[in-house]
Amino acid sequence: MTIAIYIENYECGGLDTVILNKIKNWPNNDKFIIFYNQDYKQINDILKNELNNRRVDFVSINIFSLEKIYSRLTTNQTKIFIRVAGVFLRYYFFILN
Repeated sequence: MTIAIYIENYECGGLDTVILNKIKNWPNNDKFIIFYNQDYKQINDILKNELNNRRVDFVSINIFSLEKIYSRLTTNQTKIFIRVAGVFLRYYFFILN
């Protein structure tokens, strides 16, 4: 069976550990495909190096990231609007990609 995992992450932390532990404790007869955003640079250090003896493929995707826009904004009202809009827009742009 092939299992796909989608990661939209910008900093290393808890998500990496959860995925790493899940795959390491999974039976060896399944294959994983991990889709991750291009802005996630730490994936090489964490997941790729730790899972090199497993059947795991890594696919970098270019996604529309509201997190980049959000980090440049200053007013709280604009930040709140972008956060709410991002919940709906990110899946739309993912499908278009």
